[in-house]
Amino acid sequence: MKSIFLKQARRLGFDHQAYSQFPPTGEFLARMDFISWFATTQALFFHLESTGLRFYVTTVGNPHVEGIYVDTLNKFVAHVQRGDLCRFTIAQSPLGQYVLQGAEIVEQIPLCSRRAKCQPSPCCVFKN
Repeated sequence: MKSIFLKQARRLGFDHQAYSQFPPTGEFLARMDFISWFATTQALFFHLESTGLRFYVTTVGNPHVEGIYVDTLNKFVAHVQRGDLCRFTIAQSPLGQYVLQGAEIVEQIPLCSRRAKCQPSPCCVFKN
């Protein structure tokens, strides 16, 4: 998924102000909404599968808590798409910063459902 600017996210119907900077800690399932830039780092914006509450977490590391490996994060960002069900693991550092420790795609939405228009196929027959 490409990172987008917050202005672009608003045009897509996502209000970044509706996302809390205090995500849950531990392991949980969430649907990916978008990825955006915060200064020099990326932030993952998502909503919890169980409650619909919206959160974001930056991908910057922290010396007090082991974060996600760069290779793992890069693979995740390259393959995740809006609406995919993901398993995130987040920890809180002693200084209160939230650190992404793990991110994996549990279930991807069908490729054709990501497009507004698609060629006739079994998964797109009801879209057109």
